[in-house]
Amino acid sequence: MAAASIGRSRRRRSYHELGYRAIMRLPIGYIPEICRRPEEAEAKRRWERRAIGCSLIALSIVALMQPVVTYANVIRTTILAGKAEVATTAQMTAGTTKAVYGTETFTSRPLSAVGTAAGFSTSFGTGGAITAAFSGNFGILAKDAFGGAGDSGRYISTYSPAGYSIKFTHTAAVKGINYVGIDITALDNGNELTVLRNGVVLQTFSASILRTALGTCPNTNNPYCGNPVTGANAGEQYAYVNIFDVSGYFDELRLKQANGGGFEADNITVGFREVNQVFGQLINVPTPASALLLAPGLLALAMVRRRTSRAAAGRRSGAA
Repeated sequence: MAAASIGRSRRRRSYHELGYRAIMRLPIGYIPEICRRPEEAEAKRRWERRAIGCSLIALSIVALMQPVVTYANVIRTTILAGKAEVATTAQMTAGTTKAVYGTETFTSRPLSAVGTAAGFSTSFGTGGAITAAFSGNFGILAKDAFGGAGDSGRYISTYSPAGYSIKFTHTAAVKGINYVGIDITALDNGNELTVLRNGVVLQTFSASILRTALGTCPNTNNPYCGNPVTGANAGEQYAYVNIFDVSGYFDELRLKQANGGGFEADNITVGFREVNQVFGQLINVPTPASALLLAPGLLALAMVRRRTSRAAAGRRSGAA
């Protein structure tokens, strides 16, 4: 037998053994009938052809059997009117008896190329009631067509799929963080923002979701097209996005750029509002679903069933 053929045969046996081990880790009641290893030699060879697909099923089931922490947080996401670059005091305090909040404008941060900035902490001007630590892959850039429009002129940006995180802490003066607003500028495909609590994802939204709400650009009748001060870069959307947790609190944001381009942001406002009244235009953001964990296994099971059906049909045809 040729060396290449021997190598392929050994790899197949290795994969089959891995598949078998993954399946055998499951309680017998959880193993689909089609994936149970038979004793007869001929049936065992047919089973080996299904082993990889069955191992994916097993791994998916194991993932769903693990203890999963979930929160019942209800997140609402809105956008402000076109050309708005930060929420107003009236918006932040409307309908609530207590509001503790502040804004990071990045104007006091040293300039640094994207990917080279040192992490830093900020209190958002709240006197320490709310603080946040920025860490990861980002830079602080000078005002240009892509960001920093209405203030004295710096903004934060990442070009990285790893991106950066903003982790919040607070004193007893506030119960938790239930609002964040971000000026998202020069929207690119691949922009992605995730809201978390204790490492559990509460919401993720992408550029495509935001673009659906903002409309296409360039368009002279669309106030979200182009830099809100200069009108430059009219082919991309600019919008102030608000995220409200109306039933609980969150403690982290992650911002990343999935593929090409950059994720530019400015005027990040963070706060606690005793009555978290939603303002702005609501946009639809899907809720994360744990069912996605099972998707690879379901696909594999479908493929296994299809192959088994074809093989059975072939045997019946040959016997006729």
